[in-house]
Amino acid sequence: MQTGINIADYLARLEDLISENRFHEIMALAKELASELKRETSRKETLVTVNGQVPLLENYSLECQMWALSIIASAWSQWIFTAKSNDPVYGRQKKEAASNARIVSPYVRKTVMLAMDAGAEIGSSSKNNYRPEKISKFIQV
Repeated sequence: MQTGINIADYLARLEDLISENRFHEIMALAKELASELKRETSRKETLVTVNGQVPLLENYSLECQMWALSIIASAWSQWIFTAKSNDPVYGRQKKEAASNARIVSPYVRKTVMLAMDAGAEIGSSSKNNYRPEKISKFIQV
């Protein structure tokens, strides 16, 4: 039995939905991944349940949906910039875009990671009641 989450499948499916502006279905894709995240986390951890549900990790939970969406969006962004940087056919057809993709590609991961670190700092700070309102947290590109 294969364990883990096949992110390539999600990227391929997201590509189709983005190209057709089917944003409502992107959230359905996030809900599907949210279910996998719950399943995979449950294999590693003993999660707390209430009436057979896992609070915060059910696929209808906004928190879990956004976690899933961020995984899909981050992976897609890293993949597409990397692919356009490395694909020689794309490079010949769209030289300037391929050049920009090579330049920007390292910043994709960096900014996603910095944003995650900033979110963790905000969520750890009792000074701002663990909330982002009325504070500023800047990330550098």
